[in-house]
Amino acid sequence: GRHHILVAARHTDHDAFGGRTTWDGEYGYHITAHTRISAAVGTAFRAPDATDRFGYGGDPNLQAETSRNIELGLHHQINHQQSLALSAFDNRIKNLIEYDLASSKLMNIGRARIRGIEASYDFQTRTWGAHIEAIAQDPKDEISGEPLARRAKHTVTASLFYDVGPYRLGADWLATGKRKDSPFSDVYNAGYGLLNLTALMHINQRWTLQGRLENVTAQHYTLADGYNTAGRSLYVELRYGQHQG
Repeated sequence: GRHHILVAARHTDHDAFGGRTTWDGEYGYHITAHTRISAAVGTAFRAPDATDRFGYGGDPNLQAETSRNIELGLHHQINHQQSLALSAFDNRIKNLIEYDLASSKLMNIGRARIRGIEASYDFQTRTWGAHIEAIAQDPKDEISGEPLARRAKHTVTASLFYDVGPYRLGADWLATGKRKDSPFSDVYNAGYGLLNLTALMHINQRWTLQGRLENVTAQHYTLADGYNTAGRSLYVELRYGQHQG
């Protein structure tokens, strides 16, 4: 009927970090035929891989990450072409693995918390499609009280595509706010906006030609202080795939 319930569990037997059980529970209720409210809570476990422990900047003494996330959501189907979604989340993480520029190695952050809200809008017809998503969050190191490194408080993403015959044209845009560069510095990397364009042509049932122009406006931006990022870039790809009859 109007109720939707999901319960899931997983047990991981890791050779270096032992057995860990994670779970997820979700409940949704249709308050009308087009509007659904939901609540979810779950846990997660991530063991550092071999690169994290023994690669460049790795630390063999890293601990595994564990987390608990709570989310409340609202989804509304405006009509058969448009929908809106809104959610609030609270994610607590223990032993978050982050890279520390001061020591040039990975490290664990004892307790971290990311709280925020996320809103999205979708539009879909036979030829046109669009998706817009905005996130406002507070990513914080609960030990020091400082913002988590390289995590913006505000982010907006948007994508648009148009299908006609064997062709697809698309554009996607990302805008993000400033981010703290490192837990051990006062440097903030400035916010930036990136625009990318794509064009795809299905030559026949097996061959596809695609072109992608990234960073159309040649935006200068920084993901890590002192490291350059790519300017305007063009990629062309020819792909062959067996037709699935």
